[in-house]
Amino acid sequence: MAGERLSEAKKTPRFRSHLSPAAQAYYRKHYKKMNAGAVVVWQYAFDPAIYVDALEKAMHWYFSDREAFWCELMNQPDQFNASSMPSLLAHVLAVRHHHLQQHLVPADAEYMTAHADYSKAVLWFEVRAWAQDSTSWTIDYGTWPDQKRAYFTQASARHRIDDIYKKFPTHEIRIMAAMADLFRMLFDRQFQREDGSILRLNIAGIDANDETEAIKEGIRKAGLTGRLWPMHSRSFRAKTPLNEMAKKEGDVIGENWRRRKPTVGSMRYITYDTDAWKTHHRDRLIMPSQVPGSLT
Repeated sequence: MAGERLSEAKKTPRFRSHLSPAAQAYYRKHYKKMNAGAVVVWQYAFDPAIYVDALEKAMHWYFSDREAFWCELMNQPDQFNASSMPSLLAHVLAVRHHHLQQHLVPADAEYMTAHADYSKAVLWFEVRAWAQDSTSWTIDYGTWPDQKRAYFTQASARHRIDDIYKKFPTHEIRIMAAMADLFRMLFDRQFQREDGSILRLNIAGIDANDETEAIKEGIRKAGLTGRLWPMHSRSFRAKTPLNEMAKKEGDVIGENWRRRKPTVGSMRYITYDTDAWKTHHRDRLIMPSQVPGSLT
């Protein structure tokens, strides 16, 4: 029966406007794996002109209308918990872009920053341009090493740090080499503003929660101390808020971040409240792009 339904759906590829043809094609191609372990109580509760089977319908509803999934398909409205917090929607973010091509900078921008997240496979990075009123624009993003394709996951990354830098004996040394190559390239790059002016990277950060000592040593050996900062994200939900913690002599304090006075021989680093800053960026992605302080 499943094979008959699959064949029938292939004959009638008529989609609703909010159905993704790519997602449905993937479901058909991997039909057996997508159904492995699944039990659908009412297997005929779908329109064969739209869906391959009832499970695909359930999956589609789950991701496109969570409330309808729990209330209508599962008959368990109590399982739907509508969040009072604003949400980021993938289809909205996918079309939220500024008017310039990659690497070009809006005329109102005055400063350039970059940040990278460490993972064992790659470094994930973003370059951001900033106006004086805190409006910002993503100018570039990707991974180091470059994956040479638009979509991938960490698990499917083909060009990995350990492969590209395999001439070095340990993963820690490979991280240091990858960091140096990425951030030297970014600090050397000239970013052209749309009025013809040239901007360069002012400051950068890198996630140092993992492989902390290797990252700090990599910064030193790359000659980027004071320009590339080790960053430590922390949650303060069950603790004294970072903004309310006592200031010690030599501390540099900002909004939900601080740079502690270093001990002798140690590298300075920045600690920030990850919950506060994720909320900050979410709000700026929701704001209309023409509003000062928005992120595009």
